[in-house]
Amino acid sequence: MSAGFKRAVSILTVLLLCMTGCGGNPEQPAADGTEGMQTPGGADSMQNPSTESGIPSAAEKDEQEERKGSYILEEVDLLNPELGLAELKGEGMKVIPFSFCLTAAGTLYREVNVMDSESNTRQGHYIQKLEPPYDSWTLAAVPCVYSEGDREYSVGKFYYSQGVLAFCEISDEDGIRYLAACDGSGNIEEILGAFPEAVQSDYGNYTFMVGRAGNFYVFQEYGDKMFSLNRSMEAEQEAKTYNLLKMQGVITDAAEENVYWYGRDDSKTVVCDLSGNVVAEVENTVCGLDAVLEMGGDGRIYLASKTELWQLQGAERELLCDFGLCDYPFSEIYDIKEQGDGSILLYGKLDGGDCLVRAAKGTQAERQDRQEIVFAFHEGGPGAMLRAVSRFNRQNDKYHITLTAPNENESWIACGERLRMEMVTGKGPDILSGYLLWDVSPYLENGYLAGLDGIIEDESQYLAAAFEGGRYNGILYGMPYDFMMHFAAYSEDFTNGRTAWTLPELMEAVKASEAEILQYGCSGLDIVLQYGLYDNDNTAYIDWEKGESHLTEKPFLDLLEFAYQYQDLKGSARAETENEMLQSGKAVAAYSYFYGENSLYALDRAFAGKAALLGYPRSEGAGIYAQSRYLYVNSASSCMEGIAEFFRFLLSENEQSRNLGDKPMTGLGITYIISYLPVNLNSFRQLTKYWQGGESGGITEKQAEQVNFLLENARPNNWRVQEIESILSEELAPYFAGDKTAEQAAEVLNNRVQIYLDERK
Repeated sequence: MSAGFKRAVSILTVLLLCMTGCGGNPEQPAADGTEGMQTPGGADSMQNPSTESGIPSAAEKDEQEERKGSYILEEVDLLNPELGLAELKGEGMKVIPFSFCLTAAGTLYREVNVMDSESNTRQGHYIQKLEPPYDSWTLAAVPCVYSEGDREYSVGKFYYSQGVLAFCEISDEDGIRYLAACDGSGNIEEILGAFPEAVQSDYGNYTFMVGRAGNFYVFQEYGDKMFSLNRSMEAEQEAKTYNLLKMQGVITDAAEENVYWYGRDDSKTVVCDLSGNVVAEVENTVCGLDAVLEMGGDGRIYLASKTELWQLQGAERELLCDFGLCDYPFSEIYDIKEQGDGSILLYGKLDGGDCLVRAAKGTQAERQDRQEIVFAFHEGGPGAMLRAVSRFNRQNDKYHITLTAPNENESWIACGERLRMEMVTGKGPDILSGYLLWDVSPYLENGYLAGLDGIIEDESQYLAAAFEGGRYNGILYGMPYDFMMHFAAYSEDFTNGRTAWTLPELMEAVKASEAEILQYGCSGLDIVLQYGLYDNDNTAYIDWEKGESHLTEKPFLDLLEFAYQYQDLKGSARAETENEMLQSGKAVAAYSYFYGENSLYALDRAFAGKAALLGYPRSEGAGIYAQSRYLYVNSASSCMEGIAEFFRFLLSENEQSRNLGDKPMTGLGITYIISYLPVNLNSFRQLTKYWQGGESGGITEKQAEQVNFLLENARPNNWRVQEIESILSEELAPYFAGDKTAEQAAEVLNNRVQIYLDERK
């Protein structure tokens, strides 16, 4: 086949490409496919993809700039608080952190209880705190009990005043609750008094707050009672309220001369003084149902919803900032506090995690002319990439990433086809995820993708297998941003101290055992693929470099015979579970995806504490395969500097560590966890430390060594085998059904695979 004809076929392939696979690495393109790349019509005919649809018009931009308001936002870089709790976690203990609170001095804190898992009794009480300049979390032990004379009190919730620990709740053996004054370390200095009887009898329905000057306020969230308490815990002044659906809080000025409560009814959020006079109000259609309010030291009232920041004055309001237009798409706003310099601190949930954002008077003008980068991204999962894009946009003054989405009534399948067609004409997005390209070889052969070498200066700081899997003919085209690993595991008794083995060694060990099957639920075709052909360095079956198929020769015929004998035809119809089969020796291997400590716990259960993670057999080394996800760059893009800046941001240790310790997420009625791992090795090491401090004692030292083994032996997925998987399935089905001999099936299979290889020479 001539090079010119191959090129014409490749272009036609691109034009007709409408693949919808679930992502992965492509095969390597023809050797001459990446040299002297030119796009149709030459470079001069290229249009900047960033000028395509999806970017606001000039008129829309003017309107957006006006709605951004007079305040600018800056995110405080929060260190992951979960990582700071590792020292509290131990065998038989569970760590229970409460919700964070924000103080007027800008301190973020929460209480943490350490409980005995079996008795459910408290073994430790701590306060985790982050103070300006927000460079490190502190964890301090506070009393669990307080004794005075012969009486002993259980210590409950703590309260801060102006950023300093000032009060705590205690309760005696009769269940009577008191408020006590304490020092900055939580040591109780004085019992101020018991809460009023009305509060004692209905304690669970009351919310407690400390004012700016240290006074105490109590209100019913779903009721009509709100009053202040003096230092003896006597009701000093009861507010006049009316029938609200929800009372939400109390705000005061610096001296607490002005004390207001706020809440909402079915149509609006209202702010009232203690006499019940309405001071300000705003419709719920504007502020939502869970807005939070703050009174500045000079009496100005601020309101923050999930979408906007307002200043209120009676029925009038002034928009200070539209969060969405400033790249701060909050999903929750929990608290708001004015600072001494007049700025506003906002505590909420942003990009899936807790955040602290400072709003200050200023201008957005310097960010109006940022260069637009269009990013076509469509992945499943919890949206870590979407959060990363949002963070990049907030911190970068030169570039702004716009995520594409399908047009109205357009599916993602149709959207992907349209974007691929645009690339062929020199248009399309600047960055595309691998899920939208799937097989990138035609795009490489025709020069539609840009090389990415040099963007990451020191690749030794990252998983080598991830970068190796993104290279074609020695050039990096796919930028990896995360990965997961899959491998086979066995019993230590079966592997007998091995760290790796070849396929003949594995087959010999299985035949010498009492095994009935190789792997639970594993078909004959799966055995051929996973235990045989995944080893792309083994030229006994297919020599990918020379383009030669050897599937009629003895090594492959032996593999077919082994796969036929040890395939699992019963699967889940068996009376025994997979773990029972493994522990009895009737099955010898288990397939595993590694996505975190739960994978290790599952293997530990499967092999009764004797899991050996050797991986699949290979001619050299252990078969641990890293399945990475990749981003590709349109060679027509004129935003290469901005794209490089985004990739460096995305792969930085700080950004890659953002999702460490993410909690399980729930959707579609099921609970799932983050299934991909950071390619940044420092971030991965942090993750391992986090697993070692996990709930139930964390992973053991042995399991930590297993993680290191997996990481050190990780190899890129052999996606070339997946290209011929359909051929293998079709031609081996008659053999595994007993309708053909191994020789007959191998002959037809070998011919088809050789044709496939010849077409790609």
